[in-house]
Order: sequence, then C-alpha cells, then structure tokens
Amino acid sequence: MDTSDNFTESIFQKMRAGVILVDMNRKVQFINSAYSNLTGWDEKEALGKYCYELHESFTGTGINICRENCLFYKALEHGEDPPYAELVINTKEELVKWVRVHHTRVNDFNGNPGGCIIEMVEIEDFAEWKPKLNGFLGIKADNKKNEKFY
Repeated sequence: MDTSDNFTESIFQKMRAGVILVDMNRKVQFINSAYSNLTGWDEKEALGKYCYELHESFTGTGINICRENCLFYKALEHGEDPPYAELVINTKEELVKWVRVHHTRVNDFNGNPGGCIIEMVEIEDFAEWKPKLNGFLGIKADNKKNEKFY
C-alpha cells in the first residue's frame, strides 16, 4: 500500500466528513473538500488562519467553545480526545449550521502532541433542529444569510 503524503491526502479528500488539520497553535495546515463545502472556505484562504476564524462554534446553550473553551486544548489537558459534540457553527457566508464534531489529537514522531484533526458532519435533519435554533442568540435558522451572533 502506498503511504506517501499524496496517498494520505487523497484519502482525506475522499472523506464525506469535513476534515481540518490544525497545529498546536490552532493554525490550519490542511482542509478537505467536504470541509470547504460545509464552511465555504477554500484551502488557499484557510491555510495559516486560526481554526476559530473559519468556523466559530457554539453549544446549544450559546457558549462559544472555540476561543476560550477549545475542545482541543481541553483534550490536551486531560490526555484524551473529547467525545463527539453537537454544535452550531457560523460559516464564511455567515450561515448557521448544526454539526457533529470530533477532535482527535495527533502526535509527532516522538509521541508529543503535534496538533489536532477536526472532523465535522452537518446534521442532515435540519428541520428537527430548526425550532431549537430559531431565536438562539438572535439567529434565524433558515440557511439564508444570518446575523452574526457573537
């Protein structure tokens, strides 16, 4: 089996989940096409930005978990990957999407923390969540351009 970087990248590009790879400073090193489709950011725009600049995430109760309560940093503190989370994200076009997110720590060749892979999948039954999102921090959950909610 080919284990080159090109082969690995092609696997990530074929995944249906949006995938973003960030370094220890939370700067974007890679995104796949599913992440681009989900958030509206293309790879050229995304590389080198902080992940929270691309998809600010909020819990269902309105807590911003990207800047101050980052799940990735919490995982490093506790030494284990956090469980899946269902979050609201704000995309490049300021659309609100409800997603299921998982953070996986990535170690360097010496076993030290080197970054994080973030997987995102949009919750497809948006109609089920729409009543819960309407009014959430002033958001209208209609997948049209929304007001910023932070």
